[in-house]
Amino acid sequence: MIRTSKAQLEPAEPSALQQQSGWIGGATYDDRHAYVLDVTSGATLLSIPFGHSVDALTMVLGEFREVSALVENLRPEVTHVTSGAVTAKSAEDQIAVTGVLESGAVAAMHIRGGTSRATAFHWEINGTEGDLVVKADQAQWWYGGCGCTAPGARTAPWPNFRFPPAISGR
Repeated sequence: MIRTSKAQLEPAEPSALQQQSGWIGGATYDDRHAYVLDVTSGATLLSIPFGHSVDALTMVLGEFREVSALVENLRPEVTHVTSGAVTAKSAEDQIAVTGVLESGAVAAMHIRGGTSRATAFHWEINGTEGDLVVKADQAQWWYGGCGCTAPGARTAPWPNFRFPPAISGR
């Protein structure tokens, strides 16, 4: 599916937008995920969910030619979900990247810590032949639960569908 969608959009067109809420980096934490609070653990919003997402974007649309980024920790303290204890968090919880891809297309990515009350993962690619929209009901979209639509496509009709387990990993 991804290779087909890339071919449909070549040459890369004006824009791509990717928004995501990470399952880590929110206002609360549990014992299972305490290790992600410390930036030195190497398991952070930047290294896991953002890393997977930027890899997918560049695999489909090409590498960044120019890039600007902002990484922030807006929640330096978080609360344990059961005990209510407040602890320090040094890992980032906001990542914003904008840039120009090798094709000349403009790309923007934003990932925030915590869970979303709307869509956990939303990736929109806008092209002259139509748009592709990939959504997932969880921040870890690479585990599965992704769906894709192509609103306004002028070539091959695209149904609304969920990626099969062989592709989505589940």
